[in-house]
Amino acid sequence: MGLGAVPGSRSKEHIEENGNLFDFALLKEEMEQIAGVNKHRPFYQVTAESLERMATTKCRFEEE
Repeated sequence: MGLGAVPGSRSKEHIEENGNLFDFALLKEEMEQIAGVNKHRPFYQVTAESLERMATTKCRFEEE
């Protein structure tokens, strides 16, 4: 299971800027560094406690 951020904006220009995710290239050396970091293990370990916490968390968007 993973979590991801969804960028948002009310500005058309900012929304377009957020969509430009692939306007760069990595060097071979950079790709090798990234490959060396990958241990093929999940970052987040799901436990009974974490599932309970996610199931009972209430979002309070309107309170800010």
